[in-house]
This record gives sequence, structure tokens and C-alpha cells, in this order.
Amino acid sequence: EIGVGNRCQQVIERGEARADLNAKAQAILILSAVRGALLQHRLDPDRIPLTVVRDELLLNLTRTLSRAR
Repeated sequence: EIGVGNRCQQVIERGEARADLNAKAQAILILSAVRGALLQHRLDPDRIPLTVVRDELLLNLTRTLSRAR
């Protein structure tokens, strides 16, 4: 969590993400989503396409965390 939290904080400080975000909470949410997808994939790899999940997660994060323009 520390590495992801630090990265989130850096992105916020550079103004690439909304200033009102909680970096630690965002890191926990991101890691929870990734870990959950990995667990589901291990249980049923044919039903959980990790590349699709990755792409959707990145799209969701971009939409959710980006500063309004």
C-alpha cells in the first residue's frame, strides 16, 4: 500500500489528480480492486479476462481521479 499511496500522493501534488483525494484511501481501493480481480482470475481464469479488467480499471481511475478541465 505504501508504494501505491506514495504514487497517488505524487500525482495529486503534481496537479494531475483532484486535490481533494485521500491518497491512502485511493491506494487501498486500487489494491483491493487488483487483488480481487487476481483472486477471481485464479479461481476461474476462463471467466475473468485480466487484460479487460485492467483496461476498465485504468479507464475508471482516469475518469474518477482526474481533475475537471
